Formats: sequence, structure tokens, C-alpha cells
Amino acid sequence: MQISTGQQLRYSNHDPLPIEDVADSLLAMKALIEAAPEVFIGLFPTVSIQGLSIYVNEIKSGSLLEDLAVRFVWGNQSKLESDIDSARS
Repeated sequence: MQISTGQQLRYSNHDPLPIEDVADSLLAMKALIEAAPEVFIGLFPTVSIQGLSIYVNEIKSGSLLEDLAVRFVWGNQSKLESDIDSARS
């Protein structure tokens, strides 16, 4: 079972961006997102996230738009529901 969420960053720019800046930005966002499972487990010790996937959905020109899809993966539906119930109580 998995939960998907979106993350989106938009940068206004009038000049072309160096590719290194775009890559650095994506890698920094990746590092922040990869820390999320540890944060969730720290807040909710019964949570058991088994994986994390990050995908780029879209990059637009003009102003830089980074549209990311994030998936947190659990072993099965019942474990996900149990973790959600534990987090709510």
C-alpha cells in the first residue's frame, strides 16, 4: 500500500537558469523529502514506512516549476490503516 502526495516549487526568473542550479534545487528537495520517513517515525513510533519514491512530474520553462510526486510505501493496506489510526489517537 502507498500514499502519494505532491510537492511543488515555483521560481520566478527572467533569465535562463544554469542547469546546475536546477539540478542542485532538485537534489536539495530530494534530500528534504528523503528525511520525511524518519520524521514520521520519530513523531509516530508505530509507523512503519518501508520505502519512498520521488518522481519529477513536470518542469516548465519561463518560471521554473518543479512538480514532484512523492510515494510513501507500506507493506500492506492493513498496516497503513493501523499506522493512520495510531497517528490519530
